[in-house]
Amino acid sequence: MNRLRGFGSHLAFVWDKNLLRLLIVLMVVTALITANGTVAFLQTIVGVISAAPAFALQLSFAATYIIFQFGILFWFLSRPRKYTVTPDDPQIGLSFENYRGQPDLLEHAKTTVGILRGVKEFELRGGEMPKGMLLSGRPGTGKTFLAVAAASRRSKTRACKPRLAASGSTLAAVRPANIGFKSRLTASRAINSPV
Repeated sequence: MNRLRGFGSHLAFVWDKNLLRLLIVLMVVTALITANGTVAFLQTIVGVISAAPAFALQLSFAATYIIFQFGILFWFLSRPRKYTVTPDDPQIGLSFENYRGQPDLLEHAKTTVGILRGVKEFELRGGEMPKGMLLSGRPGTGKTFLAVAAASRRSKTRACKPRLAASGSTLAAVRPANIGFKSRLTASRAINSPV
């Protein structure tokens, strides 16, 4: 009995709050029945109900396609982009004499290139070969120019490695935990690249 009263009070609440909407729906149904007849109206309802599974299947295919498309798009945008310049590339015609940036940075780059040129003697004397230089700064400060000049000065020893330029989106990742992984992967590819 309590369930019946609860249902009745719920029905009265819906009737009270949605009376105008219910009247509009009732008028639309009455107009459809009057225009098409009762049998045609019932056939239309049965047709809509019978087409629901096929429509749900089409919606699921569309959702799968959209998810797949965005997955490919995000993969394409988040993949690492790196550009390698080797010392024997024809477009390199720059040297340290052309560089007009910071003098202390220029001296450090010259020292690093000197170590890379004479790496065998340096290692024989107990030195450890530097892994490279990380240049950072605002745009237009000569980072790329200095790196290209350093790459063009290196001789063809076993220490000769190409200059690896990576865009900022290379190190950006979907999850912050991937940033360290992508940096190590990019660095290891640069160190192990054949020249």
